Amino acid sequence: MKRDFIFHDPTGRRWRRFRRVARTAAVFFGLFAALLVVALITTPQLQTLGLPDVERVVDFSEVRSIIRGERAAKNVPFKLRKVDARMKKEAAKLNYVRSASPVLHPVQSPVVTPQKPVVFGYYVNWDRGSQLSLRQNLKHLTHIVPEWLMLKNAAGDLSDESDSQVIEIARQAQTPILAMVTNYRDGWQGGDVHHILNNADARENMIDNIHANLVEHKFAGVNLDFEQVEKRDRQKLIDFVAALRDRLKPEGFVLSESVPADGDPAYDLARLAELNDYIVPMVYDEHYQSGEPGPVASQDWFEEQLDKLGKVLPPEKTVIGFGNYGYDWIIGSNGAAEVAYNDVMAAAISNKGTVEWDMDTDSPVLRYRNGNAEHEVWFLDAVTALNHIREVSDGGFRGVGLWRLGAEDPGLWKVLAN
Repeated sequence: MKRDFIFHDPTGRRWRRFRRVARTAAVFFGLFAALLVVALITTPQLQTLGLPDVERVVDFSEVRSIIRGERAAKNVPFKLRKVDARMKKEAAKLNYVRSASPVLHPVQSPVVTPQKPVVFGYYVNWDRGSQLSLRQNLKHLTHIVPEWLMLKNAAGDLSDESDSQVIEIARQAQTPILAMVTNYRDGWQGGDVHHILNNADARENMIDNIHANLVEHKFAGVNLDFEQVEKRDRQKLIDFVAALRDRLKPEGFVLSESVPADGDPAYDLARLAELNDYIVPMVYDEHYQSGEPGPVASQDWFEEQLDKLGKVLPPEKTVIGFGNYGYDWIIGSNGAAEVAYNDVMAAAISNKGTVEWDMDTDSPVLRYRNGNAEHEVWFLDAVTALNHIREVSDGGFRGVGLWRLGAEDPGLWKVLAN
């Protein structure tokens, strides 16, 4: 029987298998390349959600309580004097940018010595940004002045709104706390202060309450902020501060007082400076919430106030209070809403407004329209802070007090670092 022989060719079989795999791979690579080209030349269309643009809304609800009892001026646009056209054109090119925030790490506050300037940072509970600013910028502050002790009534009772977390932050940084005692309670309560200053029991009760809070929380001292004091209480205020000093000084507590800088006759600045360790004239609110629109503290006005203060106050005790906020006026209405620097920037972006530098006043201003409302916002920033601090230094004053933490242009801290 004849047998057929089958010869196996393993090399040929492997070659045919390789060709089949190669053809399959080529097909896949071709499809992938085609899909890639389509993806590159087309833009996927997503369904729109129809959500409105987010806008920062200024809180004007406070205006009514702020101007209660005052004859508020009608808001009209601030009138600019004629300035050099070329300088104004160059100023319009200014860009406002935020500086990089410092890294949050525990730091040591500057040690207070007679040869070094002091920097007061005013802190408030009602703005979450105040604590963020405090944490970031402790290394620039020699004292924290928190708005914590509120006058409750005409009997001299105080509402203690101390924040234990902030107290611990200050303790770790070894930053002295000067607790602010203020008569602001749904507006300035000048009547309560009048009664306390003229009533021995109420006066003694308030001094006891201040002392008790300083001891309980281990604060370094107190900062008095009595506003809208009546002219007839000029001597009574001096007597109160003297009595408070006699109570606090033996135990080493620091006594400071915030006072108006505009020559209010209710405040005897020279006598109050003698009694206090620090006197803090508030050199801001050239234009204020119940007044007409204009700069919060123009450069010429600021310098004029410092010249007057330098003639009556000892420079080694004088801490110049300057602002870092602004006011948003609606033209044609009455009163303004207080705004922080970030509020101003948000309003400019959301309403496509333009921040300009007013050469006459050396102040930034934002004008924008929201619906039918025309807004005019005057505010203070790092540039105005630099100009003001230079004048404070040239005047030989002890330091500066920043009202308030959380409202500032971040670039301010580069100024204070020097």
